[in-house]
Amino acid sequence: MDIKNITKKENKLLNRTEAVIEINHPGEATPNRIALIKQIAAKLNTKEELIALKRVESTFDTKTFIHIHIYPSVDDLKKTEPKHILTRLEQTKKKHEEKLKKAKEAAASKAEPAPEAKAEEKPAAEEKKEEVAE
Repeated sequence: MDIKNITKKENKLLNRTEAVIEINHPGEATPNRIALIKQIAAKLNTKEELIALKRVESTFDTKTFIHIHIYPSVDDLKKTEPKHILTRLEQTKKKHEEKLKKAKEAAASKAEPAPEAKAEEKPAAEEKKEEVAE
């Protein structure tokens, strides 16, 4: 994912910076909102919680245009942005956290066998010992 053009505009009345960012992602799908916010925050040297992602427009090729608002504080963001934008942002974060949690659980379950599998292994080992003893 490569951030190309950044068009910024100061909106002093609403105390925010409005930006349109062009992202090229050749050979990849359009990145999800969380990944976009992280990349933009890193590129613009700002905190992720100060960015409101307004719109993501993908074209037929590998370009995506992202409309964002950057606020100086979280309070300004919550006062100014419409509730549906804030709700969408919260829901996206919750879904992302759930996916990470499930991925960690899946990795942990692959790392150690289930307790049922361990219980099955013990009798088989005991049977081998009995056969050797006979």
